[in-house]
Amino acid sequence: HQKGDVLVVLDDQKLQWAKQQRQADLNEIAALLESEKKRHSHDLQMLQSEQSLLTFSQQQETRVSTLANSNLGTKAAVDDAQQLVIKQRMAIKQRRYTLSDYPHRIAKLQARKMRTEVSLLQALNDLEQVQIIMPYDGWVSKVSVYSGDEVRAGTLLGVVYRPKDLEVSAQIPQRYVGTIRKALAQEKS
Repeated sequence: HQKGDVLVVLDDQKLQWAKQQRQADLNEIAALLESEKKRHSHDLQMLQSEQSLLTFSQQQETRVSTLANSNLGTKAAVDDAQQLVIKQRMAIKQRRYTLSDYPHRIAKLQARKMRTEVSLLQALNDLEQVQIIMPYDGWVSKVSVYSGDEVRAGTLLGVVYRPKDLEVSAQIPQRYVGTIRKALAQEKS
């Protein structure tokens, strides 16, 4: 085999699923970020409307109180107007809280996005490692796994070696020693 040849290909189905899950998570986070931005814009507009309603409610309360003080209105009308002002102030406080929490919600989503991006990179890295590549020109002397075998990290898949690193020792009958020495001497020169 030559350097770079594919020796073993591991089943990558589970790794593909992990990659798809991380990609789906990223798509979901992108949608959540977009939704938060739209919600923030909507909340800013609603705050202006709620402030206008508060101004209107306060003016209404003043008119109703003036009428009640002149005996032209009822105490119940004043109570209703005051209650409306209180409710409007509470709505504004809630809206301001929601607006102030916006940067925190965005930061949480961005942190989640970063974690998911790292998980996706890990999944992609794992996918790159499903092929066992011949590290150098050489021979495969042993195959320890076969198609369908389950393997774990550290499992011996096979043995490869370089022919130039191979040392062969053999017993040669005495009658061939002279011929072999001559051949080796010719090879050196």
